[in-house]
Amino acid sequence: MIYSNKLLSVRSWQSGDESYLALNANNKNISDAMPSKFPHPYTYDDAVYWIKHNKNKLQQNNFAVIYDNEPVGNIGFAKGKVQNQHTGNITIWIGKEYWKKGIASEVINFFTGYCFNKFGVKKLYVKTSFDNKRAISLFNRTGFKKEDIFVKNNNISDELIFSLSQK
Repeated sequence: MIYSNKLLSVRSWQSGDESYLALNANNKNISDAMPSKFPHPYTYDDAVYWIKHNKNKLQQNNFAVIYDNEPVGNIGFAKGKVQNQHTGNITIWIGKEYWKKGIASEVINFFTGYCFNKFGVKKLYVKTSFDNKRAISLFNRTGFKKEDIFVKNNNISDELIFSLSQK
C-alpha cells in the first residue's frame, strides 16, 4: 500500500480485484477519456489481463484506487522517453458511481508527490479533451496548469495538456 487514510487508499492491483475493475471500468465516458488502448466494453477478461500485466512488472506504475475497501479506479504513471526522462505522464479514472466524492482530487494530490519522489521526475503532465470539464476542473484544483494543445502530425487534436512542476 502506498497511501491510506480512513476511507481511501492506493495499492497494487491484486487477484480478487477483477470483478470490481470490470464493473467500474466499463463506462463509455471513461473509455473515451483514456488512451486509445482502453477497451469498451471493459470485460472481466480485460480486468484479468490488466491485473496480471501489472503484477508482473518489476516497477509498479499502475495502482488501484480503493474507496471503502473496494477498488473503484486506477491511477498510473509513465516516465518520459530518453529525451524527456525528467518528465512523466499521469492517467487517472474513477468509476462513475464514485464521482463527486473528492476521491480523484485526494489521490492526485498524493500521487504527484509520490511520482516526484519515487521516479525522480521534475515535471508531470496530464492530458484531457477540450470537452472533459470534470477533468479540467480536477487538474486546475490539484495545481496543474494548462500548458498546451496537443498537436499530432501538424494537426491540432482535441486534447489539452496540463503540467505540474516539482516545487
